[in-house]
Parts: sequence; structure tokens; C-alpha cells
Amino acid sequence: RRYVALVHGCPEVEQGTVRAAIARDRADRTRMAVVEGSDCNVAGGLARGKHAVTHYRVLRRLDYTSIVEFCLETGRTHQVRVHAAHLGHPLLGDTTYGGAPLP
Repeated sequence: RRYVALVHGCPEVEQGTVRAAIARDRADRTRMAVVEGSDCNVAGGLARGKHAVTHYRVLRRLDYTSIVEFCLETGRTHQVRVHAAHLGHPLLGDTTYGGAPLP
């Protein structure tokens, strides 16, 4: 699966991969969140988070936003939104995951 999105800011790294498990946010059950440490899938053990891998590439840098291509190896709920926010560059207009509202 391939997605192209506008994100807040300009990622420093031109392209990369996010390997971060995703689970329901404990504070807000309507959101998903990256989970680390004991909450992640490790060595076949059962845990709260599900393995998720997203490759990204900056297609174009604009003044305060960037156009980024996301290619998913896995298909978790809200994966692009969660991983973009985890990178520090939430999707433009995605207030659920930290993006400022559109004017």
C-alpha cells in the first residue's frame, strides 16, 4: 500500500523506515499509539502492541509542510497517522494525532 500525504514541518532525514509497534492508546481508546519496551512484541511473546513497518520518502519540501510518500509493509489501524506523528511530523489537519487544524 502506498499513500502520499502533507505533513507538518520538514523531516530531517530524506527517507527512512519506522519500525514501531502500534496499540490502542491507554489514555484515549479512540486513538492508536506507538508502544515500546514491555508493551511491544518481543521474541514471540504476547504483548499489547502489533508489529508495524512504514517506509517513507520526502517527495517535496515546502515552507512549513512536506509532501511525503508512505509505503506500508503492514496494515495496522491508523498506521500512517501514528507513524508520521511518531516521527514528529503529523499529517496536516490531523488534530487527533497532533496536527494543527486546517484554517
